[in-house]
Amino acid sequence: MGIPIETGLDLLRNSDGDIKLSVPVSGELGNPQFDFSDAINQAMGSAMKSAVLTVLFPLGAVIAVTEGGGPSIKLDPVVFQPGIAEMADGGKELLAKAARFLGGSKGFPLRLCGYAVPEDGTVLAAQAAQPPAGQAAPKPADDEESAAPTATDAPAAHAAPAVSQVSKVALDNLASERAIRVKGMLVDEFGIDPKRLLLCRPRVDDGVAMPRVEILL
Repeated sequence: MGIPIETGLDLLRNSDGDIKLSVPVSGELGNPQFDFSDAINQAMGSAMKSAVLTVLFPLGAVIAVTEGGGPSIKLDPVVFQPGIAEMADGGKELLAKAARFLGGSKGFPLRLCGYAVPEDGTVLAAQAAQPPAGQAAPKPADDEESAAPTATDAPAAHAAPAVSQVSKVALDNLASERAIRVKGMLVDEFGIDPKRLLLCRPRVDDGVAMPRVEILL
């Protein structure tokens, strides 16, 4: 089915880490050619397929290729508001669904990968243009004479930086903060063991995607 074998096996394990399957077989036990392996392999494949269809697909799961080139299972992402580490509408509900799945799979690991996007840079640049708290914005000139610049005029102290000048460090920090926020909610509100939640390296997506945290199995 294109999923990592360990992930498929983890889907079948119960809370004790065991896999229990009913394997109907028929044949002569005294026959030296009698072999259980084919029946067991078919049962495993059928059970994995059932688990993917009934457990993962309702969570919006799709098969994805990781940076290392191997297959991975990606759940629906948690979308964030641009420029901040606040989830957009529906984020908590999505995590609740993921938590119900995780709660029934002892030891099942999950990777949380935070992303920043160009729209974040636009918002951060606008935030940098705001005057510090308590400092009034410059007043508009009363007439043309007072509006004319003079040699002694200083450049504006809070000119908005270009989006391209918003550092990658700032975007990486925002992406990382989003992943930490998702992990904290899964741990604090849904009781998921923090050892099962792994944080990816923060990423900046230069495409047109939304600010998000991707959930990978």
